[in-house]
Amino acid sequence: MSKKLRYRALWAVVLSAWLLWPMHAQAQGFKGVVEGLWKWFISPNKHVDSTYIYQSSLLWTARVQNDLHKSMANMDTDGKTQSMSMPESDYAYALKSRMRTHAVDEVGVFIALRSLSVGYMREVGSRRGNSSRSSYLNLMNAGYGFNVRYNKVYAPLRTIFTNKDNDQTADLSTEKNARMRSIVIDGYYALNQKRFAYDAAYDGAYIQQRSAGSLLLTAKYTFGELSLPTDDYTIIPLNNGVSRYKTYQLAIGPGYSYNWVPYHRPARDSKRSGIRNLTVNVTFAPMLTVLNNMTCFNSKFDEESDSFRETGSTHLRGGINLNLIARCAVSYTFGRYALYGTFDYHQVSMKDNAVKRYEADEWGFDMTDEFTTTTRIRNWAASVVMSVSF
Repeated sequence: MSKKLRYRALWAVVLSAWLLWPMHAQAQGFKGVVEGLWKWFISPNKHVDSTYIYQSSLLWTARVQNDLHKSMANMDTDGKTQSMSMPESDYAYALKSRMRTHAVDEVGVFIALRSLSVGYMREVGSRRGNSSRSSYLNLMNAGYGFNVRYNKVYAPLRTIFTNKDNDQTADLSTEKNARMRSIVIDGYYALNQKRFAYDAAYDGAYIQQRSAGSLLLTAKYTFGELSLPTDDYTIIPLNNGVSRYKTYQLAIGPGYSYNWVPYHRPARDSKRSGIRNLTVNVTFAPMLTVLNNMTCFNSKFDEESDSFRETGSTHLRGGINLNLIARCAVSYTFGRYALYGTFDYHQVSMKDNAVKRYEADEWGFDMTDEFTTTTRIRNWAASVVMSVSF
């Protein structure tokens, strides 16, 4: 996260605390508010059916996690250039860019209080110049929760430019790294939270004792940024002068999640063994975008710095697209310890149309560039987690 965003977040917290302080102080004092929130947070969940869900009395959980994940970004641009002064130079073109990271291996640690956990993961053994690091904040309860993930990846960009009029192609791929950052916030609300615990196969604060499922209300906000290498002299000029993209998406939709317990566990049985310890979860949530915006940052070559510098930006609004969250997990608990295996798939996409007009230069050449850009970002991750509660 950039310093500017961190400062804004800090000021938002300070301002909120300053505005709410008088109300809290008059009610029962700051200490009373903190004690009340703490008591509410650590107290047992009385709304669950203990026949189906068991909540551990242990407050803290430490986890060691190993992730293998891959990020993929596709940008497909189809356009046509037209010139009033030189119509013979008009042509249609296609620009296809692919950012493919190798499967990245990350290792990290998490600490959790009840259903609230924070963690940090970093790549082990960077390959071919790739680099990746991730930060997490999760709140997963029996019936509601959200997950926040910040990820930064560096990897080369593979780009092919095609002149559709004569089928000539040019390989603009570079070994210089592009940078992709993403912040993904996805939340859920389970309608059957009395008998179904979503986090039973992912977190460990709850244990599913009998098979149960639930319809979900889901939402996901995605911020993505793709920055092209500014010291590469070919890709940016042929990419309509665009050196950086930012995407902002909000998607909502229904979903369904099911916890399968092959062998029903007796309530509060501390001697669970064998297949009694096993829980399998499958979650599927298709969603439609309600906010789908993109900002393209234009650049020009600066001779002093020998690189491209941003000169302005263009804001685009995309239409409705289908996004997807798919998860599955297997958990195995034994006493205070638990072992998890999970697989996640996230997909976001958008399509934008734009027209750029270039005024006549000293040679009298002018041009209009009309193009459509389709962007799709996909991420998958497989995790193995070992946890201990205390």
